[in-house]
Amino acid sequence: MLSYLKVQELVEAAERTGQKLWQVILTDQAQALGRDQEELWQEMQHRLQVMRESLAKGLSGDNISVSGLSGRDAGKVQRALAAGRLLGGPVLDGAILKALAIAEVNAAMGRIVAAPTAGSCGILPGVLLTAAEVLQAWGRICHFLAKSGAAVAKNGQKTC
Repeated sequence: MLSYLKVQELVEAAERTGQKLWQVILTDQAQALGRDQEELWQEMQHRLQVMRESLAKGLSGDNISVSGLSGRDAGKVQRALAAGRLLGGPVLDGAILKALAIAEVNAAMGRIVAAPTAGSCGILPGVLLTAAEVLQAWGRICHFLAKSGAAVAKNGQKTC
């Protein structure tokens, strides 16, 4: 198992082994968990699918929290984005929209991927799905997911 606290250490491991960064991370996780890499890859693809489904539900605009105190804001942001009334530009505003939409699904007790936590469940998918969309990198999105998972896990270890 790799011991790393910095991305540079992962990059160095990738250079030493001749692997891509995501491959180093997947290999490390498989060893740490005693599981097959293919099994972990399938699990990441499943989580990505749940993220996409959460986004689709969130963009429907009908999500209201159980308390009734929040909801339907993703629809407002979506309309403002379509009308060109937001200042962040299409990439930033698109990521914000996706993050908010998924967070609203969570508040409405919908199905989400709690990554890194349920409270911040929209941020990682919002960024990843926007990056895949903008970069036309749908085939590599699980690579992004593996890399972000490694970064989040190590940050959590440092603060807990």
